[in-house]
Amino acid sequence: MENKFKKVTLFVKPEAHGSQEITEQMCHFLKKRGVTPVIARSPKGYFKKAPKVEGVETVDAYEVDEKNNLVVVLGGDGTFLSAARYIHGKCCPITGVNLGNLGFLTETEATGATAHMAEVLNGEQTQEHRPYFLVSVHRGGKKFIESRPIINDAIIQRNSDEKMVSFSIEVEGKQVTNSTKADGLIVATPTGSTAYSLSSGGPIVYPTLDALILSPICPHKLSFKPVVIPTADIQITLETEIGHLSLDGRRNMVLEQGDVVSIQRSAHNLCVLHNPRRNFFDLIRTKLGWDHGH
Repeated sequence: MENKFKKVTLFVKPEAHGSQEITEQMCHFLKKRGVTPVIARSPKGYFKKAPKVEGVETVDAYEVDEKNNLVVVLGGDGTFLSAARYIHGKCCPITGVNLGNLGFLTETEATGATAHMAEVLNGEQTQEHRPYFLVSVHRGGKKFIESRPIINDAIIQRNSDEKMVSFSIEVEGKQVTNSTKADGLIVATPTGSTAYSLSSGGPIVYPTLDALILSPICPHKLSFKPVVIPTADIQITLETEIGHLSLDGRRNMVLEQGDVVSIQRSAHNLCVLHNPRRNFFDLIRTKLGWDHGH
C-alpha cells in the first residue's frame, strides 16, 4: 500500500521515560515502510536535547518541510503544544504518542505507537482542524511583544507574593469588565478548555469550534463567571503594577501597569489526525473518568 506521507518529523521530549527507545523503534518502523524519518531539534528550549538516532538526520524545528510531511510528537501534552507552536502556519498534519501523564492531546500510548503509525501511513485517520490564536503585547502604545501563536491558552496572573491583579477586558472594542480583581484570567481556546480553564470552573468546549473562553482565577467578585464568546479580538489591560503572562503553559514575560495584551484569531488551523473509531466524547470519558463510579 502506498504511504500517505513520504517524510515524518519527530518532536521528542528527551527526558521522557523510554524516549530514546521509542524514537529508535519509530525510526526503524518508518524506514521499513519506505518513509524518511527526521528528528526536530532547536538551538535552545524544549527540543535542544532531542535524541540522536544513527542514520537519521536532524532538522531545525522552525524549518520543518511542509511537502508530504507528517509531524509526530513523542511526549506528553506539553510536548504536543510546543511542537504545534513550531509548525504554526504550515500545512503539516500532527499526531501524538503519549510518553507523559494524562496525554489528552496525544492519540495513542507508547504500546500502540507502531499500529497507530501504520494506520496513519495507510490514510486511515481523519483530520480535525483546531484554531490557532495570536497573542501580542503593547506597551506605551507600541507593540512590545510581536504576535505569538497559541493553541491552548493565554494566562495573566499575579506574582506568587503579590496581591490580586486588576484588569479590564474589551471584546471587539466593547467593554466587558473594568478594574476587575482576581488572581488571574485565563483566555482559553477550545483545545485549552480541558486544561487550566477547566480546573478554574470553565466549560468543556468542542475543540473545532471557533470560540474563546474567558475564565477568571479566584475572582474577587463571585459573580464573575467563565464566559464563552465567538472568535473575536480581545484586549486585556493590566491595571496593577505587575503581572505575568504565560502562553500555552510557558511563562513568557512580566507585564507592567498599562500593558495591553491582545488576542486574535490566526489565519491558520492545526490539523490533528484522529482514529475515526474514537471521538472527542470517548476521549473525555476516558481521560476525565466520566465512566468511573464513586
